[in-house]
Amino acid sequence: MDILRLHFSVKNSLFQDIIPFWIKNGLDKKNGGIFTCLDRKGEIYSYDKSVWMQGRTAYIFYTLCLQYGIDPYWKEMADSCICFLDKYCIDDSDGRMYFTVTAEGKPLRKRRYIFSESFYTIAHARRYSVTGDKSSLEKARNYYNLMLKIYDNPESDPFKITPKFISSTRETKSLAYPMILLNVTYIMAESDKENESEYKDIAKRLIRDIRKFRHEETGLMLENLLSNDEHFFESATGRIVNPGHSIELSWFLADSAVWLEDPNLLLEAEDIFWKAYNFGKDEKYGGILYFKDLFLKPVEAYEHDMKLWWVHTEALTAAIKFYDYTKKDTYLELFDEVYDYSNKNFADTEYGEWFGYLRRDGLPTEPPCKGHTYKGPFHLIRMLSESERILSKLIKKPFNCDNY
Repeated sequence: MDILRLHFSVKNSLFQDIIPFWIKNGLDKKNGGIFTCLDRKGEIYSYDKSVWMQGRTAYIFYTLCLQYGIDPYWKEMADSCICFLDKYCIDDSDGRMYFTVTAEGKPLRKRRYIFSESFYTIAHARRYSVTGDKSSLEKARNYYNLMLKIYDNPESDPFKITPKFISSTRETKSLAYPMILLNVTYIMAESDKENESEYKDIAKRLIRDIRKFRHEETGLMLENLLSNDEHFFESATGRIVNPGHSIELSWFLADSAVWLEDPNLLLEAEDIFWKAYNFGKDEKYGGILYFKDLFLKPVEAYEHDMKLWWVHTEALTAAIKFYDYTKKDTYLELFDEVYDYSNKNFADTEYGEWFGYLRRDGLPTEPPCKGHTYKGPFHLIRMLSESERILSKLIKKPFNCDNY
């Protein structure tokens, strides 16, 4: 394997393609924030703004500044998004955050989930790490504590909305909650170092909760459980496996294992990764399928056999991180394999960036898009920057924003 070639490709994609694509096409210089609904050429096809993506974009561009040094264009993007969040994306009536807003910041949708709050939290945590502004750390702490409170006691949620399922009939819980909170906890600990021991205790509790979603016989992670921690296989909802989600979880656990100095957790994370990857791999067309049924029965979600950009970036992030943590060549070989598939199928050599959504056979959906309510400058930049960091150690050539 040519590590120099691989590193050059990753570095070039990150700094010459993906980052410039979003700075050029996404930044809203009039209202602040970012537009993420971009077509193949980078033209805006919807002016509504995703609150998730405001937080994710701020987080990722502050992270770039922290990793490579402050670039004024990166900081402008991050500052614009976080200011837009603070000004427009919080519902003053209860402190919860919106899901989508207009270009000008007027509220459109608000959902029961805590994901807008989670991305807002990590954005402010990273801003504190970059700027030293303690008001950002305070905001991050406040929303982190709010999310934990809602997680521990859903009745405490100030946003009163009809539950997804009628709880008197079937009360369920989702893997997504302890999973995202584990990652947020890890990021908070990186910024709020004086409270690291408290974050470690919370992380250990969340890991215990995450383990309850693992199917003992197959080792696969299920997306949903009953509130009493029991499976409900009589419903398709109780049999959903999202391989990409499980793969993302595996590297969340790996990061935590190294942080918590827990070698057994790292082994567990590796096993979750391989079980998910092998279950989701499409042997016929290549790539990784979106959803599968635990027992290989039909899946309700009609997009179940599509190939999504983020699933493949998570496989790449996991592979390169597991290589960094274990030095097992198998992970580097897998990284090269998935990277090759992704460049052949997702990467657009004509207009830049990656297609968001492919059919099972690897062709883009028509008309193709580069951005969406759920797709923006997050998963791909996170993967490329982590990969560049780790690969640069192999060639002993650290990179910074002054020499790209």
